[in-house]
Amino acid sequence: MSTTAELVFQKVHNFRDIGGLPTEDGRRMKSGLLYRSDELSRLSNHDLAKLEALGLKLICDLRTVNEQKSRPDRIPGHWNLKEVHIPIYHGSQDFTHFEFVKFLNTNPKTIDFADIIKDFYVCLVKERTGEIRKLFELTAEAENLPALIHCTGGKDRTGFISALFQLLAGVPQEIIVRQYLLSNERVGAKMKKTGNFIRLMSLYRIPLEKIQPMLAVDRKHLEYAFGYILDEYGSVEAYLHEGCGIKQESISKLKNMLVE
Repeated sequence: MSTTAELVFQKVHNFRDIGGLPTEDGRRMKSGLLYRSDELSRLSNHDLAKLEALGLKLICDLRTVNEQKSRPDRIPGHWNLKEVHIPIYHGSQDFTHFEFVKFLNTNPKTIDFADIIKDFYVCLVKERTGEIRKLFELTAEAENLPALIHCTGGKDRTGFISALFQLLAGVPQEIIVRQYLLSNERVGAKMKKTGNFIRLMSLYRIPLEKIQPMLAVDRKHLEYAFGYILDEYGSVEAYLHEGCGIKQESISKLKNMLVE
């Protein structure tokens, strides 16, 4: 079983085991099956050794094409890992560097980052069902485990997907929310640099407080996603089956694998 000490990396800040948490029926979500992380482009040799020791079989990269191109993962080819690209994002937000600078400077006073991140979570839970299906079907196969799921910061996309797995395993919602909010501690310094970079790209016409909603996770966004799932479908199992099109047998198989 992995411990927090074993998962300390030098160049990766939000690497965690998704499991190891109590469930509502008195059991526990298994450790050592599913991991989450921020991007892997700056792995040190120390980090690579730590990662190799986990015996990963699958890496699911949730980043956009442009994110992948700008910061490719530093995973050695001889590991023979299955690496799958499952971009979970709104297509209109997949900016190149040039497009992002243009976006920031066209109408900097009218950009509402709070609305952008709110719309992003609506997109995640309502529109990215095909990507969720692919990811859950892959992880329902025992030969693909242990698996690592990551995006850039490991906080929104990866945080939402991790929460779905934890909800399926029966982890209480408040514990899931606390795990989700840990990203603010893990990548706070990294996000501060991102905020300063965005300010620079906007020629300092956008104040830091306006950018803040993009730099930290907020429980209201995850609670919105949970509320939508439970109000529309009644359970996470029904959401995955009816909303995402995952076979019931795959959902049951994965749920059984996730809990000990």
